[in-house]
Amino acid sequence: MKIVLVCGSAECLFDDLARVKELLDVAYDVACINHTALYYPYFFNYWIGWHPEIFAGLRKFVKGNPITMSSQKEEGVDSVWNFDGFQASDSSLYAAKIMLELKYDRVILCGSPMDNSRKFYEPYGAEKPQHSADNIQEAWRQEVAGFKDRVKSMSGNTRHILGAPTKEWLHV
Repeated sequence: MKIVLVCGSAECLFDDLARVKELLDVAYDVACINHTALYYPYFFNYWIGWHPEIFAGLRKFVKGNPITMSSQKEEGVDSVWNFDGFQASDSSLYAAKIMLELKYDRVILCGSPMDNSRKFYEPYGAEKPQHSADNIQEAWRQEVAGFKDRVKSMSGNTRHILGAPTKEWLHV
């Protein structure tokens, strides 16, 4: 069974990671989204961002040599991913779609609650996110059918929409 954690940037990320590691007793890969790659404390496999301009200047600050994936080919992008009719409304959704295309059996979202919480690297009291989670949730609901119970989330609205991972789900 191929398992991957998709790490978003919400303030719950490190709590989600601690909880999911209690469930995992098998090997897994990790995909970091956008600036999360700068803070993830271990080596990881994939670095994903809808906006390709983040990779070139920041790659030297990232652990290891993850495969970079984005919507357009620019400096620092290893692999371009586009889906018919898909307009990225959320990087976690984009990353989940890529991981399914890479034939992962289980995709677990961490730090992607889609609830307007602050990013873990933003100061407390920071303004609300630019993109309202309320608008993005509809895109998630439309994509869920295509996930065929292969994507779960550790927290927030995505957990409500997709369900939470369990040991049974991980070992089916």
